[in-house]
Amino acid sequence: MTVSDRLKKRRLELGLSAAQVGERVGKNKTTIYRYENGEIEKVPYSIIVPLAKALHTTPEYLMGWEEQNDDVMRQLEKDGHITPLSLSGTHKVPLLGTIACGNPIEAIERTGEFIDLSDAIKGDFALKCKGNSMVNARIYDGDIVVCRKQDMVQNGEIAVVLIDNDVTLKRFYWYEDAKVAILRPENPDYKEIQITAEDTVDVRILGKALTTIREVK
Repeated sequence: MTVSDRLKKRRLELGLSAAQVGERVGKNKTTIYRYENGEIEKVPYSIIVPLAKALHTTPEYLMGWEEQNDDVMRQLEKDGHITPLSLSGTHKVPLLGTIACGNPIEAIERTGEFIDLSDAIKGDFALKCKGNSMVNARIYDGDIVVCRKQDMVQNGEIAVVLIDNDVTLKRFYWYEDAKVAILRPENPDYKEIQITAEDTVDVRILGKALTTIREVK
């Protein structure tokens, strides 16, 4: 798929109009359609980052970096279409226990381990994933998810959520009028979790997922 294909596919998956996406990135709907239809052949990298944020995905997904081989990536960098990530500084974050990408599991605990992150990634802690409920968000069993501590996320963002004594990783939605929280997987084989005001459970957001680290096998 091209960048244009991914932009359109992701927008439709979220049920957003071109106008809504345009509002989020400071462009009109005509420009968004031109990106999606390939009329603007090379979408500027400066707009890829806000587009990824508006579409609750990553620049890597929109650019299709995982589909590029090394020679193509080097050419993109040479042509100025992408900017290599600076690894000049690093910091350590704690690697906590396993988090469920499936059914919620017991609350996470510290493992005593740490991982090194580039300073470009503003993460506070990392978790190892177990399960396949988030595979369509490109989060797989065994991945390490880097997270930022925060107690709120925007609807549709991927959050680390505490449900009583269990923790899970899901897309989080809160509907104020109905007083309903929905934890939505990214795999049709798994059911979403709905929690209403009548449910006597404690629901808290522990952090927002930023990126994943995958072991090369």
